[in-house]
Amino acid sequence: ATNYNNASTDVKINVLKATLTVKADDKEKFYDGAGFTGFTSSFSGFVNGDTASVVSGTVTYTGAATTAVNVGSYTITPLVSGLSATNYSFTAADGILTIKKATPTVSITGGPFTYDGNPHGATCTVTGIGGLPIAGTCDLTYTPGGITAPTSAGTYSVSASFTSSDSNYDNATGSGSITINKATPTVSVTGGPFTYDGSPHAATVTVTGVGGVSVPGTTTLNYAGVPPTSYGPSTTAPTNAGTYAARAVFTSSDPNYENALGSAQITINKAATTTTVTVADATYDANPHGATASVTGPGGLSEALTVTYAGVNGTVYGPSTTAPINAGSYAASATYAETANYLGSSDSKTFNINKANATINVVGYTGVYDGNAHGASGTATGVGGVDLSASLNFGSTFTNVPGGTAHWTFTGGTNYNDASGDVAIVINKANPTCSVTPYSVTYDGNAHTASGSCSGVNGEGLSGLDVSGTTHTNAGTYSDPWTFTDS
Repeated sequence: ATNYNNASTDVKINVLKATLTVKADDKEKFYDGAGFTGFTSSFSGFVNGDTASVVSGTVTYTGAATTAVNVGSYTITPLVSGLSATNYSFTAADGILTIKKATPTVSITGGPFTYDGNPHGATCTVTGIGGLPIAGTCDLTYTPGGITAPTSAGTYSVSASFTSSDSNYDNATGSGSITINKATPTVSVTGGPFTYDGSPHAATVTVTGVGGVSVPGTTTLNYAGVPPTSYGPSTTAPTNAGTYAARAVFTSSDPNYENALGSAQITINKAATTTTVTVADATYDANPHGATASVTGPGGLSEALTVTYAGVNGTVYGPSTTAPINAGSYAASATYAETANYLGSSDSKTFNINKANATINVVGYTGVYDGNAHGASGTATGVGGVDLSASLNFGSTFTNVPGGTAHWTFTGGTNYNDASGDVAIVINKANPTCSVTPYSVTYDGNAHTASGSCSGVNGEGLSGLDVSGTTHTNAGTYSDPWTFTDS
């Protein structure tokens, strides 16, 4: 400038470092069972727009916070000795580490269950860090139902309230659900074995649940034949003999039980039958004599049967379905063949057609000796007047006096009884024909006798004439007897 000289000199300038406050940042964490390592600090006191970029070095930390694990508040002390800055000095300010209680995990588990008449509760599991169990109490509430564990089938919401007794864990809540499924009842199908009787035979169904209690509901039975039995399917109980599958469909009216099925086989056995042959003995009369036969059984079975005849005990006949006529011993047999509903049966009876007695008229003979043979005579008449005389044997014949006894026999053959008897054959003596010739002579001193002869019925000469009573010597007239004595 125009009016002044330039001038200069030195002065002492002392620029002091500004102070930076290194403040440990407050930290929070939830309890996790481990120490905290994420400490940080904040700088305050920069001037002239400086930032932390003008600071070199690292803040380290000391204090209770560096080893703290459990819930609580702990001091964080920063160490600034490791920091440097051209224009700044450092002062430390503590911070606080707060470890808060952790919230445990409350898990609700259980089931699914099946209804069994007993209460089924949920399980409350409370775990902390690392899945470790947390001490405390867990109260459960069921919806519907309240605090009592449910029994009936259904799905229940479960709320858990956990009260921790571990200082590192808060109380907590949890929720879940459990299901009690309906039980499947036991459907028992029983019945028989039955025997065919013409009536339907149904299976019996029993539905039981837990502890053998009866389960209410409705049951429909279906029947179907098991081959070779042909039937159905039908809801009508079977009548005929056979084997059937009985299937029960149960619809439960109990909310604790499912609908269910049951099945079994039932058997209707064929019924026994009784075959009866009725016979009666008869006497030969030239007509057939047979038996009757019938079969009876349950369900109204009553039928006449065909009878087959065969000779027995030496009688030759048949087998034939024609009733026999001739005398003899016979077996009458009938058989009822097995059918769909009935077992077969048979019966056999024996009967006799006895021989008849023929009408026999045999007579003897009474007559005078005539030189001929004489015997019995007669007739034999059978059923219907048939002439059986040819079967008579009249026995012996007699010619001479006095005759005899004729033993006659009748051979009856197949159909008639033999017979026999005796009749008398009486032959009386005949009168001989005698001729005695008297004599008339003159006394000559000799004996004189009448002469004569006798002859029989056939003119044969007979001896036995005695004229000795006619012998005389002396003269006279005589009336003398003569005799004939059959010799």
